[in-house]
Amino acid sequence: MNDPIDSYIDLFKASIMNQFYASLPSTLEETFEQWQKECRDSEERIRLEKAYALVREELFGKHSLS
Repeated sequence: MNDPIDSYIDLFKASIMNQFYASLPSTLEETFEQWQKECRDSEERIRLEKAYALVREELFGKHSLS
């Protein structure tokens, strides 16, 4: 079974790719905030936050994390 964090990473990357074709694109941060609102428990939110941080680091480097 896949690690839940890896699943979120894949979802973030798919979301980024889909933004190229979206009529109303959203930023990675907007996507993260929307998904964060949909999280039902704290463990899921922690996994989402870790995945978001890893994707941001991969895209922008470690210095972009605040």
